[in-house]
Amino acid sequence: MTTIDNDREKWVADFFRSYFSYTNDKNAAEAARKLKNSNIPKKLYRYRNMCIPSEKKEPYALEEVRERYLHMSKPCELNDPFDSAASCNLLSNDVLYTAYKSLSDAIHKVKGIDSSTVKNTFNAMARFIDNNNKSIGHSLQDEASPIRLCSLTETNTNMPMWWSYAKERSGLCIEYDTTNIPDGSESMLIQSLFPVRYVKKMPDISSLINGINQPEMYLLWQQVILTKSYDWRYEREWRLLDIFGLSFDPLTSSAWSNSYKISAVYMGDLMADDFKEELKLICRLRDIDLFQLRIGLQECEFDPVAC
Repeated sequence: MTTIDNDREKWVADFFRSYFSYTNDKNAAEAARKLKNSNIPKKLYRYRNMCIPSEKKEPYALEEVRERYLHMSKPCELNDPFDSAASCNLLSNDVLYTAYKSLSDAIHKVKGIDSSTVKNTFNAMARFIDNNNKSIGHSLQDEASPIRLCSLTETNTNMPMWWSYAKERSGLCIEYDTTNIPDGSESMLIQSLFPVRYVKKMPDISSLINGINQPEMYLLWQQVILTKSYDWRYEREWRLLDIFGLSFDPLTSSAWSNSYKISAVYMGDLMADDFKEELKLICRLRDIDLFQLRIGLQECEFDPVAC
């Protein structure tokens, strides 16, 4: 792990500890927001493929550059089965044992009921509880969930992401300049932009779910959505969140372009020629710098492209 990765892991852990404390400590929450805002990279990137959805005439990628918006995805559309999921055991082993003991004592008072019947009845109860725990833990991934999110990253030179998210280097990577984001809590994009934390175990929300109130439930969903498996840490991801599903369609052009500027677009070296020509035209009209990916001996390199 690099020094950059270690530094990121530390401040993100500090942010999560303060922001998701569930103590109604306004000072801690404000300190967490300041920590997050001070670590927002000057540039954020989004890898996009050139696949054309069945209901559209062109890829989202070209439309996003032309119209300057971001397509918001459902959690169920993400590529990690543990993404936006949590474990939730509403009944601990102690509670289950107490329930079993009470059930056993009650049934033993009834003549003609043997111990196997007690055990079978209890196992049926346990299966019911387990199924409900699983449904709670994965509810954010449900197709009907109103939550929408957009994934961004701190790097444009990651080859696994060029391969996975830009369809084997045939897609593109969009660069957003974040230095023009307005200061203050009034900025919707500042409030909705968060780093992703990488952990080795799916978050367990058992201790929170029973005693949590409605305002804190919003924080709970945020925490779950912003947590991913440690295997994905190389992505150094940030997420733009819409918890309440207010953006079933992409964000409006004005809301995005007034805050983030598309400062450059990087074409995959295997992009089809017709897409290249269309992208050149869009970048010329939008005054966006365009570059071509080149695989160097040691790392990804980019050559400027005349539009």
